[in-house]
Amino acid sequence: MDEGRTILGTPEYTIDGISDGYADYELAVNREGDVTSARLIESSLRSTPAKYEIRNHVVKFKFEKGTYYPKFHHVVVKITMIDGSDLRN
Repeated sequence: MDEGRTILGTPEYTIDGISDGYADYELAVNREGDVTSARLIESSLRSTPAKYEIRNHVVKFKFEKGTYYPKFHHVVVKITMIDGSDLRN
């Protein structure tokens, strides 16, 4: 947001999962707009599989291309996970 780079599409910031909680990830984005890495910054989740589920979600994000952005642009995203098992029963 500080650099004016937009995220493409309409990503979900709330996902169904195996636990209730959130995770903040720092993403490195290359000039093509692809996420090249994701580093966990903070999380209320105790479940490692839940954290990886969110990580797998955020690495699919796509950003605006541009050679005027840094080689590896960094962005922080917060994803909330809601335990969907109550909805399935």
